[in-house]
Amino acid sequence: MTTEEILQLEAPNATSIHFVLEGNFWHVYERSAFLAYKYIRELKMTRKYIKAVNRDIVYGGFPTNQLDKFIEKARTLGAKVAEQGEKRCSLVGFPETDGFTLWREGWSLKEKKDYKLADGLPVYKTVYDLLLSLFDRTRHFPRDFQYTLGERIKNETIALTEMIYQANVSERMPEKLEYLRQLCTKIETLRLLLRICYDLRLYNLEAYIRFNEQIEDISKQLNGWRKQVQAKVSTQGQEEQPVVDNVL
Repeated sequence: MTTEEILQLEAPNATSIHFVLEGNFWHVYERSAFLAYKYIRELKMTRKYIKAVNRDIVYGGFPTNQLDKFIEKARTLGAKVAEQGEKRCSLVGFPETDGFTLWREGWSLKEKKDYKLADGLPVYKTVYDLLLSLFDRTRHFPRDFQYTLGERIKNETIALTEMIYQANVSERMPEKLEYLRQLCTKIETLRLLLRICYDLRLYNLEAYIRFNEQIEDISKQLNGWRKQVQAKVSTQGQEEQPVVDNVL
């Protein structure tokens, strides 16, 4: 769905929660986000200006594997599923609730994207999606593995996001290249840890395949970025003008 279509759906909404699948996450917007936050689960929300519709919107999201938990919680509150498809799911039967405007204004507005923050990079978004999925998965590990293998996986994934930021803001190409080389090594370490988890039967084949696909996507993006920077280092030498990669 486009942002305009979502806003048209939300404009008259008072008692329903509409989930929209985008990538690996289900998202809730505006009044759906408000009701989901109030009745089902507190979610991290973002309020952002969208140029295409010339207004700001509030939305939140969660990994695809958590949808069933949301539906189950909604049913305990008397709501029911009105529609459930591949890209959209709607729950109806929530009470009309005051306070939407005040709640909406409580979220800080992010009007402009600062690519130096890295969250505008596709590879950062992919790593962040993987991070959220792994945090959710590792909390279900047996206790013996939660604080050993589980913690190692979470720490490695957090380190990936931090290093992507460092690579993005680095102004000298040789320094940027070194960060990217380290990133390519670290992603292989994470790949190994996830294989160990599967071999120890800490999750099923379906989850392993999904994680491995995300790892492969990240690896390809990082290698492409590294090769691009390597080419610049080779042609320009060690003295570089400040550059921030905001197109990868």
